[in-house]
This record gives sequence, C-alpha cells and structure tokens, in this order.
Amino acid sequence: MFSFIFSGDDKPVIIDLYDNKARQYYNQTQKILGDPVLAKEAVQDAFIDLMNLLGKGRSLTVEEMEEYVTRAIMDKAAKTLQGPAGEKDGAGPLPDLGEILAQRAEEDFQDRLKSSEQGRLLWEAAHCLPIIYRQYLALLVYHLKNAEIAACMHIAPASVPVLRSRALEELRAELRRLREQKGEGPV
Repeated sequence: MFSFIFSGDDKPVIIDLYDNKARQYYNQTQKILGDPVLAKEAVQDAFIDLMNLLGKGRSLTVEEMEEYVTRAIMDKAAKTLQGPAGEKDGAGPLPDLGEILAQRAEEDFQDRLKSSEQGRLLWEAAHCLPIIYRQYLALLVYHLKNAEIAACMHIAPASVPVLRSRALEELRAELRRLREQKGEGPV
C-alpha cells in the first residue's frame, strides 16, 4: 500500500511492518472502539504519522516504529472515545484509556466469567484490585504485547513485567482471601 511513497532504507521496513501488523492493530483497535470504520482510521492515521516522521529524516528501529504506531493508535482511540475536548455527551472527561479498556473487557467477558463459580470468584477478586492492576489485566485480556500495554498505560515498557508480577500476585492474594472467607480453604 505504501510502496510508492518511500525510497531508501525505510521502504522495506515500514512495508513489512504494515503488511505484518496492520491487521493485528486493526483487530485490537476494533475491540477497543467497537467500530470497524473508526478502527481502520486510527490504524491508517498512525501509519501516516509514522510515514511523516520518517519523511522528516527521523531514523527509527523496527521496535521503535512498532511502539510509535501502537502509541499513536492508542492516543487516537482514546481521543475518539473521549470526543471533542475530552468530553462525551457533555458528561465531563472520560477516564483514561486503560480504564476504558477495563470497562470494555468487563463487558466482553462478564457473562463468560460469571457462568461458573470459579469465574464469579475471579471476577469478584479482580474488582477488589487497585485500578492500575485492573487496567493491566484488561489490556492483557486483549492479548497486547508489553510495548503496547506500556503505550496504553503511559508507562515505560520495562515497567510492564513488574506490573504484571504485582497484579498477578495481588489477584492470587485476593482469590485466597475470598476463598477463605467463603470457607473453601486456601488456594
């Protein structure tokens, strides 16, 4: 799609990135936005922004390009969900994208989780966690990579494994507490 725009060393890298990742970005963005047209626009805008950046002579590694596109898509998705001036339907500012994704994950998986006793317990435990851990778990549900999670949550990619460890540790502790409270014994 972009082969006519680029010359030089960036051409194969960005074309490969688009060919190999655009569908994945689109699918993830569609889950977030719930609208295929808005998802397609967000992905295309992100790649156009990347092309403009590279056109200005900026040199990026493949990993930096992936992170740039991910961050651009998530920023576009957040702005789309928030509407003009960070507001939607005059209800005031919406929560950040991580919280929005947590709400979407809740909508997507609530029925499945609550269909079994173990699922209900997991659901209850997750809702007792601090918001940052719930946000992380929601992003994890969407099968995002560490760099994508970092971009969504506006944290350093190196912080994601630490966040993962802490979130899962807290979730396990909350599950233990709930099971003991219900008389089921430790996990």
